[in-house]
Amino acid sequence: MFRLLNSFQAISFIAVGAMLLANGLAWPLSAQELDRQSSNQPLAQAAGPLKFPRAPEACEMVECQWWETLRLAAEEIPAADARKAQAIAEAYAKARQDGRIPNTLVPLEIEILPPDVLARLNEDIERAVAAYLDTLRAGTEKDYRIPLAANSRPLIVRARKARYTEEARALREQGEVILSVNVQTDGRAGDIKVVRGLKYGLNEQAIESLKDTLFLPAIRDGRFAPQRVNIEVRFRLY
Repeated sequence: MFRLLNSFQAISFIAVGAMLLANGLAWPLSAQELDRQSSNQPLAQAAGPLKFPRAPEACEMVECQWWETLRLAAEEIPAADARKAQAIAEAYAKARQDGRIPNTLVPLEIEILPPDVLARLNEDIERAVAAYLDTLRAGTEKDYRIPLAANSRPLIVRARKARYTEEARALREQGEVILSVNVQTDGRAGDIKVVRGLKYGLNEQAIESLKDTLFLPAIRDGRFAPQRVNIEVRFRLY
């Protein structure tokens, strides 16, 4: 689980369940994680909507159109993730119903989803991510002014699960890794430093997860700006 921190105080993050991430679900999901979900709540609804700011009505048309395209692109990423989560949840439920126990040594999505279905779902996610990053880059290259009045800190658009190492799991290492991250104007994490860490390879796993995280960059005076923030990656065994 991630939290964006300010002087080690959480400011803006939505998390769901044990090690499921903000604004979308992380991969691969394990059978144990699926079993922990309520049978009445599909995973597609678990993460909730992305709180991406809307442009005010009074703004330059071209900039308003660009911002709306960026907002919709950002919201499509968790939607694509949720469709994959739903497909895995349904396939897993059917496998359990049929008395089949998935092989825990193989990623669940590979074990229970047909290859063509998995490929299509992954392609949907890749397209959504590419559309968001391309739209973000286009606005920067054209020097569009961001149609929001207030400055803001980075927003997490998509996060990837930080995986446990086998050694950390066996020795039941738990806690938080706090990372200092330079969020760049391209929506990616730049320089990453460990502020407070854990043992048995969990620091490295936390760093790798942040390399795949997507952000809406910080906004300063109507432009995207790099900003260093602290992010907490929480490791819990259940």
